[in-house]
Amino acid sequence: MTQNILEIGNTVVHPAHGFCKIIGIIQDSSSGKGQGEMSFELKPKKNVSGNFRIIIPVKAMKRSGVRSPVTKTELDKVLRKLKYNEKEDDEETIDYFKNQKKLKKGDLNKVAEVIRSLEKYEYQLLLSKDQKTLDLAREILAREIAYVKKISKTKANKIIDKNLNRKGG
Repeated sequence: MTQNILEIGNTVVHPAHGFCKIIGIIQDSSSGKGQGEMSFELKPKKNVSGNFRIIIPVKAMKRSGVRSPVTKTELDKVLRKLKYNEKEDDEETIDYFKNQKKLKKGDLNKVAEVIRSLEKYEYQLLLSKDQKTLDLAREILAREIAYVKKISKTKANKIIDKNLNRKGG
């Protein structure tokens, strides 16, 4: 993540809360360590009740998975990851915890890997927790495609299906 995206007013992506706007930088002087710790204050762009804010210390920003939205070029690379890879996909088994860890990292390439690995199974044959993981991964990717391409999530899901070599629907 480059430093220039971490400015007030910029949009970032939080792994659990989606698109957020940086609305402030807070200097915490209560730590008792001289100047205190600086934190970013984020406001999710989706509707949340009340005055919900996310506070992330500067030194924890990278570890938190917060990142800038992908570019169109980066998005094209992510979409290519959805294509079936016989060598990788035939050896892969469903590992719920591994997939959850990939989603929590916030890396869109990892999200695409989760989608690809779960989409090879019939949805009805997946365990409910794996169905939820697949639904979440698709939601994360569709949200980012819609943002980058400035299209609806319905159209974004059709792009996902197309890149999975499936008919969009």
